[in-house]
Amino acid sequence: MVVFHRSSPRTGLRALVGSCLTLLAGGAWAVLSATTSSPPVGASSSDLTYPVGVPNAQEPSGMAPPAPDALVRQGYRVSYINDFPGSSLPAGWLAFTGVPGGDPGSQFAASHVVVTNGELQLQTWRDPHYNGNWVTGGLCQCDLPHTYGAFFVRSRVTGPGPTIVELLWPIGDSWPPEVDFNETGGGVTSMTATVLFRPGHQHDQRTLVVNEMQWHTYGVIWTPSQLTYVIDGRVWGRVAIPSEMPRVPMSLNIQQQTWCKAGYACPPGPQSALVDWVAEYSHAGPEISVVGAFPSRSSRLGPALDAQTTRVVADVEGYHYKYVRIIGYGVPGDRPLAQRELAMARARAVAADIRSQLGPTHVSVSSTWHDLPTAPTAALEASRQRTVVLMSGTLG
Repeated sequence: MVVFHRSSPRTGLRALVGSCLTLLAGGAWAVLSATTSSPPVGASSSDLTYPVGVPNAQEPSGMAPPAPDALVRQGYRVSYINDFPGSSLPAGWLAFTGVPGGDPGSQFAASHVVVTNGELQLQTWRDPHYNGNWVTGGLCQCDLPHTYGAFFVRSRVTGPGPTIVELLWPIGDSWPPEVDFNETGGGVTSMTATVLFRPGHQHDQRTLVVNEMQWHTYGVIWTPSQLTYVIDGRVWGRVAIPSEMPRVPMSLNIQQQTWCKAGYACPPGPQSALVDWVAEYSHAGPEISVVGAFPSRSSRLGPALDAQTTRVVADVEGYHYKYVRIIGYGVPGDRPLAQRELAMARARAVAADIRSQLGPTHVSVSSTWHDLPTAPTAALEASRQRTVVLMSGTLG
């Protein structure tokens, strides 16, 4: 999370509002944090939930961008892929210039945003054109807004000093919201992911231990009901509170920034953030969700199950789904009639909760049941004490 300005020849200097977690934690802040270690890198592709890239020795990072259909099974279609060929910024990207808001000791310059050798480089060095002060690079993909989607950046830093931030920023600079899915704070051994969701700097943050000097594929999957943070194809953190989710068009931003006057993120020497490629995917639907697990032989919805239906409702409303179908399952070992009765009761309970949260609406909500698989398979485990919710009929 950052405080910065950005400007361009076509827009002039624009102030973007933000703040520094390490200095202002507490008080009005609503801070939820967790620290985990980086998942192992190099496991088979079957272990991965999200794309890392395609092995290619010709790429700076050893990985080419993922295929356009890399997220088809998850319900996404490709909207943008670029691995920064040539020697100039691709169309749709805008380099920052000017003094970052809230940090008068820093400076952005377009000359510190360089495309070379198949890389986007954000370079930090003492620039004689700015009285020998530290100057950094940053840019936004301002001409490609998204409302929800999946975003991946393959990057690394060359050393400690300036902080790198890979983030989603609202179109029109109406802050908040803000989603920082890779922010280093000037170090190289850990990162944070933060969503700022309300005025007053209320935020929800996660921390990951990771070597930022190695190449990694950082990503965020943004839906109406949750943010999923991924690294190298694996989920490492989630925020699943619908009220914290951004609901406005946002664009991908990547930047470095020094905070020398604030006493941190001050470089010992020239450093760079290197980006091999970016890949973005838009939600295509339909969607399948799971609401469970119920108490044994019960169709009662407790607080945990109610929170899950709340996330379903957020997705139905956010994606404008027209049809919701709930499939209930019983308990293994029960006689068939008892299984079916319980399965239908569970489906109806979830359907009733979804209807009550949706209120008057044109969404069709139906419920049914399925027999449990008879063999001890993964399908049996997946259906045990669950209901499955299918959402479809996306409005244009």
